[in-house]
Amino acid sequence: MITRVVVVFLCCLAVALAQEFTNNIRNCRNSHIDDISICLMKAIKNIQPELANGLPELGIPRLEPLRLDDVVFRQSEPPVTIEAIYQNVLVTGLTNFDIKYLDIEYGPVNRRLGIGMVIPSLTLRGQYRIGGNIFLLPIEGEGDFITILDGVIAEGTAEIVPRGDGYEMENVNIGFKIRSMKSKMDNLFQGNKILSDTVHHFLNENGQLVLDEVRPGISNQLNGFIAELFNIMFKILPKDILETLPQGTRSLKDTRNNPATNTRNNPPRNRNNPPPAAGAAAGIRRTG
Repeated sequence: MITRVVVVFLCCLAVALAQEFTNNIRNCRNSHIDDISICLMKAIKNIQPELANGLPELGIPRLEPLRLDDVVFRQSEPPVTIEAIYQNVLVTGLTNFDIKYLDIEYGPVNRRLGIGMVIPSLTLRGQYRIGGNIFLLPIEGEGDFITILDGVIAEGTAEIVPRGDGYEMENVNIGFKIRSMKSKMDNLFQGNKILSDTVHHFLNENGQLVLDEVRPGISNQLNGFIAELFNIMFKILPKDILETLPQGTRSLKDTRNNPATNTRNNPPRNRNNPPPAAGAAAGIRRTG
């Protein structure tokens, strides 16, 4: 009986939260016409604690853990030759994001959204299989692994496209960089600590090489997450709201002048993911 009451309560809470989110988005038109981006960020913040488990009432599926496709890492230049396969990789921590800026540019030619966020850490867990040589040391192992990516900065752009009675996001292109990466593999060399420490040292010192193989999978998941979340908001947002925005740009307080959180001065170095235009302020910009 108690379990049933709890389930009913949680369902009612989810419905109420979804309705509140819908009302907040619609109210952005009436209450925050000059700072739509701030209003949207607040609406996202309100539902953020529920994103990990999903909000079916809004069409948002469970977002954690995310599953990556199998990852193959190869290093084939002597004296180091390694092949590692990572399988059943699950990622947690994505929904702990902190949006640092949101740019919406809407005009006759340019219709674009730019976003920058910080994720404190991402944790990857799964199974691995590794073989090869480091200098003259043959290495082998198979078992569970954990990798922690600290200080993740994600940044990129998407096109805003009118669709039916609302808008949709297309060509979402979010890249990311990290401050540090640390991996731990169980059962390397059947638990030989000296040999396993040697391999862990090499992998952690060359984490960027491993990250380059994992990056596409994480980026795809990140792009899908951003597109899904904002498409839901754009469906709720009255279609004419972007077309009736006043001229000028609104800035988000402090987010671009704080060296500790200034993602715009440190865009992801990914040639396939250009950062938003230099000098653009965080907020709403309507052109032409």
